[in-house]
Amino acid sequence: MDVAVAPGRAGRVVRQRGWALGVWLAGVSCLLALVLPVGSPASVMVFRLSSLVAVLVFLWAVIRMPPGARGVWWGLWVFQVLTVAGDVVYDIYVYHLQQDPFPSMADVLYLASYLAVIAALALLVHRRQSGRGRETWIDTAVMTVAAACVVATVVVMPMLTDSSESGATILIALAYPMLDIVVLSVLIRLLVGVEKLNPALVLLTVAIACTLTADLVFNSLAAQGVVDETPAWVDVLFLAAVLLLSAAVTARGASTITQPAAATHRTKARLVGLAVAALTAPTLLAFAVWSEVGSTARLLAVASIAVILLILWGALILMSMVEQQSALLADLARRDGLTGLPNRRTWDFELGRVAAQTSAQGAPLTVAILDLDHFKEYNDHHGHPAGDAMLIDCARAWHSHLNPPAMLARYGGEEFAVLLPGADLDDARVVLELLRTATPSDQTVSIGYALQEPEESISDTVDRADQALYRAKSKGRDCIVAYESALIPVSG
Repeated sequence: MDVAVAPGRAGRVVRQRGWALGVWLAGVSCLLALVLPVGSPASVMVFRLSSLVAVLVFLWAVIRMPPGARGVWWGLWVFQVLTVAGDVVYDIYVYHLQQDPFPSMADVLYLASYLAVIAALALLVHRRQSGRGRETWIDTAVMTVAAACVVATVVVMPMLTDSSESGATILIALAYPMLDIVVLSVLIRLLVGVEKLNPALVLLTVAIACTLTADLVFNSLAAQGVVDETPAWVDVLFLAAVLLLSAAVTARGASTITQPAAATHRTKARLVGLAVAALTAPTLLAFAVWSEVGSTARLLAVASIAVILLILWGALILMSMVEQQSALLADLARRDGLTGLPNRRTWDFELGRVAAQTSAQGAPLTVAILDLDHFKEYNDHHGHPAGDAMLIDCARAWHSHLNPPAMLARYGGEEFAVLLPGADLDDARVVLELLRTATPSDQTVSIGYALQEPEESISDTVDRADQALYRAKSKGRDCIVAYESALIPVSG
């Protein structure tokens, strides 16, 4: 058995080390691109060679991937290829033709790459979060509008005020920030509906964020007419985005990235995102009018920020209260209202979970059913309040003699059930004898129990424990009976 497992483990180790080596080399490439002189042959070679390797690694990973997730990754690969191709054409215009690369064929490739990434992300959202409610769309809209305000202030408005360029040139220039907003909107829509990100989704998100950040800075400098002063780290961000995409497609969780995610309500992280979005417009307004002495707009902007902060504070308090109440209600739904023990629904859930766990570990599992003897007569003679008190006393007494991971639940009426993971029939009998003798107020109890057999469903084990309980009753009650293979079931 160990010999068969070893090659699989060795393969995983090799893949993990190969992935780590690839990430390390990508980091070295970004570092070299940052320190080498901008536009130097060595710098251009690092950019293009790293991008080419990333494209080939991405292609290799997608071909080897299960069919279910390929659609999304193919779209992202097209985005990567078009981006790298656009970079090559851009370099040809700058370094070989000594011509202005804007507008040029490079822009056609860049703009086409936007359509590819938008289609891929939209497909990912559809497969992971199809049919989500209005709450998610509203949160997405709020954050998108806030981002659009920033882009409009930093990029769009300065471009529109520049009348030195032709109309076609301005339209092409405006297409970039507008498409950036669309990409960001789809990415926000994806993230607001995810409670936990796997490594592949994290790397994909960071890659898109690098592209959008670099593009925003570049377009902002272009709007100011100072493209030649673009810092080297902006180009490194573009390169990092290409490399991170290849890291994402080869990371853990890439092949299952399209699996539907469970619906989530607003988390604190989403509330923080909404807070930042709500504060964006008034903050931009405050910066815009701050230099104006005696400006009423400045006062209104500051007041708006203060009001929004107070509203968000109140929303956070309300959200905490709702979470506490939800947790309380969930706990109440799992427990029996009289005894406080786990109820039948919790028992059924834990039964299946523990059975699967013990089976995987190769450990024994014993199930017992306890029934209070002559409880109906006791109830009729002493009244229902006394009967309820008896049930509570028995639950407390038995629970005090059980240690985790053993579980005591109210099975129904005067019946209780005990789950004993890791206990065989002999171990279980010792524990169950303790429970029988601990039964309070001279009340007696009949107990039947059974050990889950190999390949047996846990429901069949419960049935055999129930049959053993009937045998205990037929023997005169106040006793413990195990269902063994030789035991002949006794009818009611």
